[in-house]
Amino acid sequence: SLDMSSGNVPPEFLSAQSFFALLLIFVIVFLSMTWAAISWHRYGLLSEDNGKLFTAVNRDLIWAYAGASVRLFLVIFLWLFIIALMGFMLLGVLHLQVVFLDWLMLVVTTFFTAQVMRYSLILPAAALGKRLSLGEAVRATKGRFGMFFGLAVCLTIFSVVTNVTLGSSPAGLAVAFFSRWINFAVGLSIVTTLYGVCIENRELNTRASA
Repeated sequence: SLDMSSGNVPPEFLSAQSFFALLLIFVIVFLSMTWAAISWHRYGLLSEDNGKLFTAVNRDLIWAYAGASVRLFLVIFLWLFIIALMGFMLLGVLHLQVVFLDWLMLVVTTFFTAQVMRYSLILPAAALGKRLSLGEAVRATKGRFGMFFGLAVCLTIFSVVTNVTLGSSPAGLAVAFFSRWINFAVGLSIVTTLYGVCIENRELNTRASA
């Protein structure tokens, strides 16, 4: 039995508590970011503005967006597994030097980012209450990989520049959180714009002429 009065709490109980606490935090953060992302997409694509920071909570949209996120995560995991497998094979066969390997990984990472951006168009679709398959997203972006690769290069550079770490002090954590939020917002804006261009055939310059 568990004796709380004596202060002798079994380590496995603390481990279980920590696990469920981390799981709860993850779920709360995931749902909050999902809600924020849906609001961002809908504002960018539908000009939906109720005068508040976020749109009203729509459980159907949240579940649809969460499902699309899981699908995207699974395909990313598959790509990473394939890339890692090919990387180990190259290391074993070619015995690449470290410097060359770093440059190769940079190119592969940029290519991978571009491909993920193509798949990511399923997210704005889910925010609009529409279902877009991964195959449909790829077909809609066919012939535009150069644009996606250029954006991936810019995102990679931007991520490196904004990846600021100032230690574990409160100020350092605040700066790290702010830089991550900036990356999150920029990524959402790019994916929302790409959805409008590639799926809805919108023009980038939507400003009305005088």
